[in-house]
Amino acid sequence: MTLHRFLRLSASGFCLSLAAFGLLACAVLGNVSAPSLASRATAQANSPFGLNSHIASRHKDEKTLQVPVELVAQTGTKWVREDFHWHRIEKLPGVFDWSYFDQTVNFYNARGINIVGVLTPAVGWATPFAEDAANQVSFFSPDPNLYGQFVQTVVARYKGRVNYWEVWNEPENEFYWKPKPDSKAYATLLKLTYPVIKKANPEAKVLLAGIVPFGLQFLRELAADKAWNSFDLLSLHPFVDPFGPEEAQMGSHGIGEVKTLFAQYGSKPIWATEFGWATGTSDRSPQLPGEPESQANYLVRGALLMHTAGAERVFWYSLKDTQVKDGQPFNSYGLFGLGKNVSDYSQPKIAYQAFKTLNEQLVRTKLVGLQKTTDWQPVFGFEVFDETPEFSRSSKQVYQGSFAAQMNYKFTAPTNEYLAFIPRLPIQLPGQPSQLGLWVFGDHSGHILRAQIRDATGQILQFRLGVVGGGGWQFLSTSITGEVEAGNVITKTAQSSTKLTFPVSLIALILDDEPDSRNGAGTIYLDDFSIAQGPEIYAVRFAKEDVSPLTVVDVLWALQPVKVTLPTFSRQAVMANRNGNSTLIFVSNDQIPLTLGPSPIYLSHIPKAGPILAQTGISSP
Repeated sequence: MTLHRFLRLSASGFCLSLAAFGLLACAVLGNVSAPSLASRATAQANSPFGLNSHIASRHKDEKTLQVPVELVAQTGTKWVREDFHWHRIEKLPGVFDWSYFDQTVNFYNARGINIVGVLTPAVGWATPFAEDAANQVSFFSPDPNLYGQFVQTVVARYKGRVNYWEVWNEPENEFYWKPKPDSKAYATLLKLTYPVIKKANPEAKVLLAGIVPFGLQFLRELAADKAWNSFDLLSLHPFVDPFGPEEAQMGSHGIGEVKTLFAQYGSKPIWATEFGWATGTSDRSPQLPGEPESQANYLVRGALLMHTAGAERVFWYSLKDTQVKDGQPFNSYGLFGLGKNVSDYSQPKIAYQAFKTLNEQLVRTKLVGLQKTTDWQPVFGFEVFDETPEFSRSSKQVYQGSFAAQMNYKFTAPTNEYLAFIPRLPIQLPGQPSQLGLWVFGDHSGHILRAQIRDATGQILQFRLGVVGGGGWQFLSTSITGEVEAGNVITKTAQSSTKLTFPVSLIALILDDEPDSRNGAGTIYLDDFSIAQGPEIYAVRFAKEDVSPLTVVDVLWALQPVKVTLPTFSRQAVMANRNGNSTLIFVSNDQIPLTLGPSPIYLSHIPKAGPILAQTGISSP
C-alpha cells in the first residue's frame, strides 16, 4: 500500500488569471441454473480479480493460517499477492525460518490459487541501517549481491509452486526506499535480480515493483538505466482515494498514462497489484473517513474500470485490517475489520461479499469492453477561431468537419510549462452537463490536457481531460459533477467551492508538461469539444464462454439514480445485485426496465445490437 498522503489528481502548477454467501443463479438461454464447483474453478483460473492477502507476513497464529486461506478461497479468486519478508525468513545470515511461508504456499496451492510473491522488505544486516533493530526489518537499499542470494534461495525453494515474483514494493515511495527514492539503485537491483529469478525458475514471471502510476518520471529513469527489459509484467498501484474511481479517471488516466511509454520503450502487460479504499481515516485521507457502502461500490467499479482500460489483473488491497492509531482502526482497507487482533476474521465488511460476487458473476466470461452509454453533443468544432503560431486550423488530421486545431508545443524549461488555447469569448456549455470530452490526435507524449471552466459564481475550476496518447484519434473525457482538489480552484469568488454552480462555460484548454522537468516539442490535433447531459452511466460487458447464442453479463451502475431500459433477445434474464442476491426477470417487448445507482448490478441476458441503454428518467435517490 502506498503511504503518499495525497495524490494530486490534476496538479495545477499554473493559473490563468454480509448478504447471501452461496452460489448465484445465472441465465443460460433464459433458463436458471447454478454453475457447478468444477466449472467455476476451471473458468476462474484466468480470473482478472485478485487480492492482497498477506497472511504469511501478517497473520500471527501459525496454527490457524488455514482460516484466512479458506476465506480467500470462498471469494472465488484465483490470485493472491503475498509478502516474502527477508527479515522474517533469514533474520540471521544463513539461518532460515520457512514455517509461515511453507504453510501459506501449500494451502493456496491445494486450492488452485496463484501467488504473486513480493520480495521486500530487506533485513537489517544486509543494509546500512535497520529501522527496527529487534526484528531486523529495513527499507534501506540492500546490498544487491546479498539480495540476489536471498532471491535465488526463495525462488528455487518454491519453483513450480510460486511462479510470479515482484521485485520490491513502491521503490519511488520514500517510505519504502530509504533514505530516499533512487531510480538508479532500484534499476541496479532489478537488473541483477531478473536473471537470478529466471535461472532459479525458468517458468517464472518477474513483476516490476508496484509503482504509483500518476507521473512517469521514475519509469522513464528506469528505462534510461536500461532496466526496461528486466521485468515481464508492469505492476502499478493506482490508489486514488478519497476520490471515487470515475472522478479520478482511474483507468484512463493512470493506466493510459503508462501506455504512452510503450511506443518508445516497448509494451508490457499491465497488472494493478494494489488499489483500494479505506472504511476509516487513512494516510491518504486523514480527515475524510470512508465508509463501508462506498468501499464496496468502489471495489467493483474501480476493478472494472482498470480492467477495461488494459490492466490484465487487478488486486484489491487488502484482506484484513491490521493497524490502529489513537485507539481506532487506521488504514482500514481490508475486506475484514480489525476485530480483537490481526488473526480475528469475525468482522467481514460488505466489500467482502462484493468481491465474492464480482468473481462469481463473471465466471467463464471474457471481457468485451466498456459500452457507450452517453450521447455526446459537440459544442465547439475548431472550424473558426483566432489563430496563433501555436494554434492554427489544419486539415492534416480531422476527426469531423473540415478543420481541426493544430497545437504546436515546445517545452524547454526544467520547471512547469504549459500551452493554453483561450477562445476570444468563453464557450457556453448549455444545460447542466455532467461530462466534458474532446477528440485528440496525439503524439505519444504523455502530456496532460486540462479544461478550465467558469461557473455561475465567477469562479474557475480546472478538470483533467486525460493523457495525450497516440495511434490515432482518441476521446478524452472527464466528469464535472464532483469536487475538485483545492489546488484546482484556479480563481475564487465570495461563493467559491470545489464544485461547479451552473450554468458554466469553457474558458481555456491547457496542454501541461508531464513531468514538469521534461523538455521537448511536438504537435497534436484537437477536434469536437463536446458535452454530455444527465447522469453518468457505466456499462461493462462480458461474454459468457461456450454459450450459444451469445449470452453476456452486463455490469451496470450510475453515479446518480436513473431509470433506463436495456434491449435484449432474452425472454428471461437474471439480475444480481452487488451483494449477490439474484432475481429472475421476465421480459416483455424485448426491453428490460432498470433503475441504476452507485451500487453495481449484474445482468445476464442475450443482447441486441445497437445502443445498450435508453434513459427513461431520473430516479429519486
